[in-house]
Amino acid sequence: VAGQYGPADEKIRAAIGLADNDEFNRLALLQGLIATRMGGDGRSLLGAAIGAHESTAWPRPIITYLLGERSLQQVADGVRRSGDNMLVKQQQICELSFYAGAFALADGEKRFAGQLFDKALKTCDRADPVYTLTVADVATLAAPEP
Repeated sequence: VAGQYGPADEKIRAAIGLADNDEFNRLALLQGLIATRMGGDGRSLLGAAIGAHESTAWPRPIITYLLGERSLQQVADGVRRSGDNMLVKQQQICELSFYAGAFALADGEKRFAGQLFDKALKTCDRADPVYTLTVADVATLAAPEP
């Protein structure tokens, strides 16, 4: 899948190559989502990315959920039990809800995706780009089927 999406894919792959531990997983997750939305196997990209990099930094727990290594509840419980402050926890639940919803939508699980997007809308700060992405996906869910 890597390399099939032209210059945009090349730029993301270049950024992933330069990323530090804090950004590596975030960029890999974004690349996986883009590949999935373009009809590719984003989960394979995610698996390859975390297989090549040992970073456990957030949002790796989201990636492990998407790869079936952890349940959604396990990831959410980990966020709640973390020593992070409440705003960080809220942001992480926002991201978890959005990405889990986006991949559920790509998998055709519209009802589950809708529930996850509802959670994201309730937890994401309105100034966060993830909130805007969630609003766009909710609109996609509400649109009539062609």
